[in-house]
Amino acid sequence: MSLTATLPGVINTLPGADTCPVCGALDFTSIYDDARDPITLDSFRVVECSACGARLYNPAPSLFGRYYPRHYRAYGAVSYPRP
Repeated sequence: MSLTATLPGVINTLPGADTCPVCGALDFTSIYDDARDPITLDSFRVVECSACGARLYNPAPSLFGRYYPRHYRAYGAVSYPRP
């Protein structure tokens, strides 16, 4: 499976990559074949890496500005209490 993946704000792979950008595995399972953006109604396919469980867009949108308007604000890091 050819994989062009993006985890927003975290990892980008180059178009045509065939491996998971997190662990390098080659196997993916389709999770959503028709995930829809609530504003644009564009459809996305989401796959899960069979080795590490990372979920990725396949293929990734080429322009993220369409989904993140200029006034979109970044959120701070999430911290969890240590046990």
